[in-house]
Amino acid sequence: MNPRLTVTYGLRWDLDFAPSSKSGPSIPAVTGYNLSNLSSLALAPAGTSPFATRFATWLLRLGIAYQLSQSQDWGRVVRGGFGVFYDLATSEVGNTLGTSYPFWREQTSF
Repeated sequence: MNPRLTVTYGLRWDLDFAPSSKSGPSIPAVTGYNLSNLSSLALAPAGTSPFATRFATWLLRLGIAYQLSQSQDWGRVVRGGFGVFYDLATSEVGNTLGTSYPFWREQTSF
């Protein structure tokens, strides 16, 4: 198409294990989760996994880069990409750790 255009593609395999604890309290799970009707939401029996680990999560990736300028002094590139990924628990743990003490602190002085 154009020597300044680069298109990359590929597959990503996501694997997200359900969190568990060898010692200490287990992570609570819920049953009856339905966004349109939360009245059936209830705690699951102790020991129930919060979600099932899925092993067949292959997802497509696409990346595009276009070189706007071929100048040796100042190169400009526009890049974009698209992809889907599954991350049920790990991102929530990261969000919690990243926004709670001692990792995050806010102080207001008047």
